[in-house]
Amino acid sequence: MESDGRSWGPWHLPGKYFSVPAYWDQEVQDSIHATGRTVDIIDCTLSEGEDMVGRHLSWKARLEIAHKLDELFDGEGVGEITTPIGLSAKENKDWVRACRREGITTPICDKLIAHMLPLELGDWKKRYDERLSCEADTFVTFTYYPQISYWSDFSEGPLTKSDVIDAIHETVSYGVDRGANIIYSFPDSFRHNVETMSELCRAGVEAGAIGVYLYDSRGQSNPLASRRICQAVREAIGDKRLYVQHHNDLGMATANSLAAAEGGADYIDAAMCGVGDRSGTAAFEEVACALYAYGWNPQVHLDKILEVAAVVEAAFGG
Repeated sequence: MESDGRSWGPWHLPGKYFSVPAYWDQEVQDSIHATGRTVDIIDCTLSEGEDMVGRHLSWKARLEIAHKLDELFDGEGVGEITTPIGLSAKENKDWVRACRREGITTPICDKLIAHMLPLELGDWKKRYDERLSCEADTFVTFTYYPQISYWSDFSEGPLTKSDVIDAIHETVSYGVDRGANIIYSFPDSFRHNVETMSELCRAGVEAGAIGVYLYDSRGQSNPLASRRICQAVREAIGDKRLYVQHHNDLGMATANSLAAAEGGADYIDAAMCGVGDRSGTAAFEEVACALYAYGWNPQVHLDKILEVAAVVEAAFGG
């Protein structure tokens, strides 16, 4: 049969058509782009990659990866890079200063300020001050409590929900009063009741946090749940930043990340090559391309992804 010379493409026309035309129906687009938000990526390659068994990078390798990530982001002030995992407060400070000396301009996030509850158990203010001294651009603070607390929605365990909310106000405001850009988070975020998640996030921003960080720590979510959670938390925190991380235990980290963007996330947490413990984290290369394909501008140089992925693969031993 002869061709009539017509093209039946394109399979992808940014903002109009990608595989499934229904996605671009006006009703659907209005529901997911109503706020006019942009969606950025916060790269967790350095904080998640070394969480893999036996994968520890040299100082030189860490800086090389940071440089490559900095080149990947499209312009100063776009996206974020997380600090390496397992550094002491002094090493963390040296790391951030080294990045700045070498001209890395992408904002740096220190995700590792943890507070065990009740706060009276340790000198949390001293440890807090040590972490803040690293001079990162943003800091994530965690309030940690037993799993039974969120499994039972605080009906069991040593702490009530009010206890946790009081601790949120105290720890977040402490950092804010010292001039830090604080992002509030809590363990296994997605395994909490949705209403409780919203309450805790609201407490964080009320205490002065610039945003909240949610984790699907065990990779158990699905797109419908991720979108629902992000919609609920977005409503609770208003125009504050919403960061979301998905693990890939069930192979849905990219789909869940896209759903999080649809639900109201401002920053999608992703690692180059999907590095991370167990089945890994949402893969930067997949998330960036999915966001672009479905109408967002992740503000990264997509043409540089393969180059950066090769460096990360070599650093972690292929």
